[in-house]
Formats: sequence, structure tokens, C-alpha cells
Amino acid sequence: MVTQTSPVDADLASATVRQVLWIGPVAAGLALVLSLVGGVSSSTPDVPVWVLVIAAIALAAGIPHGAVDHLLLRSVLSPRNYILLGLAYLAIAAAATAAILLAPGPAFVVVIAMTVWHFGSGDVEAWRTLTHDQGAPRLWLRIILVLAAGGAPVVLPLTSPAAMATLHSLNPSLATWWSAPATTGVRIIILVAVVLATLLLLHLQRPWAAIQLMILAALGIFAAPLLAFAVYFGAWHALRHTARLAQVRNGTITWHGIAQVTATGLPALLGSVIFVGAALVFSGGFSAIAAWLWVGLALVWGLTVPHMVLVERFDRHIKHLGAVPQ
Repeated sequence: MVTQTSPVDADLASATVRQVLWIGPVAAGLALVLSLVGGVSSSTPDVPVWVLVIAAIALAAGIPHGAVDHLLLRSVLSPRNYILLGLAYLAIAAAATAAILLAPGPAFVVVIAMTVWHFGSGDVEAWRTLTHDQGAPRLWLRIILVLAAGGAPVVLPLTSPAAMATLHSLNPSLATWWSAPATTGVRIIILVAVVLATLLLLHLQRPWAAIQLMILAALGIFAAPLLAFAVYFGAWHALRHTARLAQVRNGTITWHGIAQVTATGLPALLGSVIFVGAALVFSGGFSAIAAWLWVGLALVWGLTVPHMVLVERFDRHIKHLGAVPQ
């Protein structure tokens, strides 16, 4: 999201950048319409097959972006430090996964908080760098924008009745930490942040950014939570992050460059498909599938922790070099 007063909304860098920045909102809008027309809302506990299919495709599209973290800092690391970084990455992921499995309640809350910051910060930085905006928002303004942009696709779907029921069925111990009374306050905070961020973006003459934020909030409030998160993850967050990587590597953004970065992360997608396939083939009944899914989610969240740390460092590095390092 743009936070400066220069008119970058109407003058984006290229047609590809326009497409990257609008594919997510368009996909989110279509998912919202499909969810409402199909009678599958944020309060619907049952998930029809068509929602599962769309969500699986969207998640699959987003998985490779998290497996190309080695591209973030390769140019500034020696081979030895690169290996050490890889070992540290796996160690942090293993520790985070163990924490989630051993203490699911508090660990889940911490990971969700980190995810809100990661998604929100990624959205703010993506708009800034993809539009060549050299400026940076003040701290208080950045916090509001990040809470709104990250909370809308994470907190709003996860605090819906359907998501709460699903999470509690996957791991009953989450009911203590992720209960309706506890999450109501968090939900209100995010909704207030969305309203404030929308008004601030309009005041800063960023109407397109404000419209995108409103689309994202509507998706999180009304759509089926699985569909809302998956579409955001694959068509919005992952695509923008991949485009930024392509921009940093090549000095410009093309779909060919985005495809090259995505191809590097395809082994992670293959591994995910194998894991899900094994869970479906070898599990017996819903309880067993739920156990597999919980372990899988714990592993994904564990891997997300070092990913978020590296992306945060990547953002600081980009700010130091300028909006578009060559």
C-alpha cells in the first residue's frame, strides 16, 4: 500500500506491475461473490467440494514463494555463511514446529501474530517497491496499515464461526486460547485498524489502495474462511512477494521473471502434494485425517517462522539499497 502523497496510483511502473497488483483484489472479489452466491459464508461449517478445489489450487499457487528464501540473501552471503544460514533456518523451523505441537495454544497465538505482521508488512512493502515509491511511512502510520493489511486476511477469517469450529476440531486445546470471548477483542481491533487505514489512505490520495483494502476486509468477513485465506495467499501475498524477488534479481518485472522464481520453489509444491496424498491414502476416518492435518499445519507454521524472519531482513536490505536495487 502506498503511503506517500505522490500520484503513483495512477502511474504504475508497467502493465505487469498493474496486473500483479490487481490480480489479488480481482481474485478476492470473485471468491467473495462465489462464496455468497454459493451459500458458503464465514458461518457455514460445511465446506463443499468446489470450495476445496479452488482453495487447493490457490494454496498450490502460493506454496512455491515460501520455498525460495535462498534467493533473498544469496547475493550478500558467502558460500559458508549460506550453508550456516540454511542450517539455522531448519533449526528454527524445527524448534517452532516442536513448540506448536507441544504447546499448541500459546504457540498458535504467537504464530498468528507473526503472520499478521508478515502479511501486512509484505503488502505495504510490495506496493512501495513495485511502484518505485522511495518514501516510507511514519511508524504509527505503518503500524495501522500493517495491522489492517495483515489482519484482514488472517484474523477476520480465523475468528469466523466456521474457522473456530474447524480449528477446535483439529486440536481441542486451541479452544482455551482461541475462544470466542478472546478473539472478539482482537477482531474489533482489526476492524478498527481497517477503518482507520482506509480513511488514512483516502486522505493520502490513495483511492486504489483503499479500495483494495476494503475488498480484502470484505473477503475476510463474509467469505468461507478457507476460500478467503487460500485466495489471498496464492493470488495476493505470494504473487506480490514473487514479483518483488523477480524485480530485485532482474531489475524489472516480467511474467517470465516471475515464472523463473516460481519454478525454483516447485519442489516444495511437490512435497506438499505427496504429504497430502499420503494423508488421504493412509488415514482412516476423520479423526486420523485431523491428526495428519494438525501435524501438517504445525510443520507449515514452523517453516513460516524462519521465512518471516528472512523476509523482514530482506525488507530492511531493500530499504537500505533503495526501492529497486539493480
